[in-house]
Amino acid sequence: MGTRRIRDIVERTDVDLAVFDQREDRRLRVEKQFGVATFPDKTTAFSWNPEVLIISTPPDRHNEYIKIALEKGLHHFCEENIWTYDYKHVERISIEKSLVSAPSCSFHFLPMIQKIREILNDGKIGNIHSYQMTLSTYMPSWHPEEGSEYYARNRNTAAGREMVPFELVWLNHTFGAAEFINGMIGRFGSLSDEFEDSWSLQMQLK
Repeated sequence: MGTRRIRDIVERTDVDLAVFDQREDRRLRVEKQFGVATFPDKTTAFSWNPEVLIISTPPDRHNEYIKIALEKGLHHFCEENIWTYDYKHVERISIEKSLVSAPSCSFHFLPMIQKIREILNDGKIGNIHSYQMTLSTYMPSWHPEEGSEYYARNRNTAAGREMVPFELVWLNHTFGAAEFINGMIGRFGSLSDEFEDSWSLQMQLK
């Protein structure tokens, strides 16, 4: 995700960008591909005095960097978060320090999602009683060049687990949030990773 963010940001002529990554191979690749400064540790990275922090870490590290951004008074954008955190605290500190704290909700801006919301809100197909959504992904295809340190190869941040809240961002935005949830989680496939590969939710909506 970090590489995609870098690619987008370097297109702007009004932004100076620097990158913090602990892996030397990634830093060298970024320097060569994008011509931006890189830092091997947080101390030197923050001595650069940034105004904005873009958090493109594994999902279980997001909260750590959100806290740093708040402490240092930095505006920040955070990738999709599959871990809960004290958003009310983030909101309060952001207001106190006049910070923009932006968790990702990219799906809200997709033309397809906006069109679905338009159709529903205009009542073009009547009142909605229920909806059904199915998603399937082949997990080994997620960045096959990455090793076991890649977050999607670990149980707590596995690809299947991540996609549930990721999709709920637009589903809740479109159909309303759930009041009651029932479901099933399990391992039913034959992939080598020893963690759950199936997530099924039934939700009673508000």
